[in-house]
Amino acid sequence: MPARPTTPGSGEARLDSQFSIERTLGEGSFGKIKLALHLATNERVALKCLDRSRIEREAGSSERVIREILLLRHLRHPNLNRMLQVIQTKRMVYLVLEYEPNGDLLALIRRVGALSEDRARLIFRELLAGVAYCHARKIVHRDLKPENIMLDAHDHVKIIDFGFANVLDEADGDGDAATGSSTRPLSTFCGSLAYASPELLQNQQYEGAPVDVWSLGIILYVMLVGTLPYDESNPSRMYGQILSGHIPLPPTMSPALQRLMSAMLHRQPEQRPTTQQLCADPWV
Repeated sequence: MPARPTTPGSGEARLDSQFSIERTLGEGSFGKIKLALHLATNERVALKCLDRSRIEREAGSSERVIREILLLRHLRHPNLNRMLQVIQTKRMVYLVLEYEPNGDLLALIRRVGALSEDRARLIFRELLAGVAYCHARKIVHRDLKPENIMLDAHDHVKIIDFGFANVLDEADGDGDAATGSSTRPLSTFCGSLAYASPELLQNQQYEGAPVDVWSLGIILYVMLVGTLPYDESNPSRMYGQILSGHIPLPPTMSPALQRLMSAMLHRQPEQRPTTQQLCADPWV
């Protein structure tokens, strides 16, 4: 299905004439995500249904939604989920997205357990390629986690949910996301605690790209071990473990992988490799 432009004020009738809703896939912050059939092409899509009233009740949410739409309209990479169309009504905003039938990475790990280094490497390589593409364009995701990593029909990675993404040039000065530097750092806490870097939890300004690199490191750990490196049952203890920056690595990891993980999970953000450097790492 080819990408189409935003269509304002066309009403529910236009949605019904184009799509047949099949079932609910999940629920986000502002509404449900539904599986739908595009009637003209007979292709399945994911409809992200955003309730305008829920968006307006939460401060800053309108800006987040607008930013996500603008980003998705311009991002084109094999490992990023594509937005195909936007349909607006008085009550709702519908983002028409590619449907990824093989579910998310978290579901895969729950189903099969820890992955081998070889399989984890294949997934990580594609995940890294998508994030590096964003960083080269000064875009930071800030909510990388297995639930936001989808797998298409051929098990290729597709990154979703750019609701917390930011453009460093536009919002935070003339920095370079590829190197992790910006003249006006970010300050908003974003994402999920389990994948948040130490600097995110310190209620201070931080650089964008190293936050994504830390999240990539935790995702890689989860793929290889099958669990988080923290005690999930105790949030306050997990908070302390993250702030300490001490992530014990299993001895079963190869030496090259241990070196990579230690670098990505360095407590000091300026000491973490950039995504460009990660792409050139021998393990990857």
